[in-house]
Order: sequence, then C-alpha cells, then structure tokens
Amino acid sequence: MFKMLKAFLIVVVILCIIIITSYFINKHRITNNHDPILYLSANVANDGGSTVYNFIFYKIIKYKNVNNDDVVYTIGSPNLEFDNPFYDY
Repeated sequence: MFKMLKAFLIVVVILCIIIITSYFINKHRITNNHDPILYLSANVANDGGSTVYNFIFYKIIKYKNVNNDDVVYTIGSPNLEFDNPFYDY
C-alpha cells in the first residue's frame, strides 16, 4: 500500500513540474513575441490569423491584426474568452 502511494505521489509531482515548466517556458516565449511551443491543440480563428492555444490548466490567445501584422498575446484560465482588441464586433 505504501509503495503504491509513493509511486502515485511521484507521478503527481512529475506532472506538476511538467505543467509549471511548460507555463513558464510559454510565458517567456510570448513575452518575446514568439509562438508557444508546448500546447495540446491550436485553433485558428476566422478573423485573419488569430490562434487559440489550449493547454491543460491555461490558454493562450494570439490576436493578429491583418492590416499591419501587430500581434497581442493573452494568457489566462481555460475558459478565457476570445475578444480580439483589433476588431469591433
């Protein structure tokens, strides 16, 4: 019983380390205007190239302006709303 609990805790700690590391790597990349590299899925919006990157416990949205190639990144919880600052809906 103790060995199984110990193995479970080791797996949980390793998963937490992977999630936290991926968050900080991606946060550093979007701060430098690079696309995130560690994500589960990416969906491209129909507004000219904005991309939604989905992760386990967070989401990154890359808003792109088609007129002059400006890019704005937003990072937040998994239920982060898509609200492009370049367009009025």
